[in-house]
Amino acid sequence: MRKQELLPYCRKAQQLLEQFCHVEIKHIPRSENAKADALASLAVALSCSN
Repeated sequence: MRKQELLPYCRKAQQLLEQFCHVEIKHIPRSENAKADALASLAVALSCSN
């Protein structure tokens, strides 16, 4: 993992994935997912302001 601070999130995601019988993960580049990227950026900004 490139960013070690993301490791706890990766572990939690792996734990959650184990609860499902079938999971499909598809990488969507940010350039093709501008709306979700904007929402994620807003969420980070709001959480940092608290």
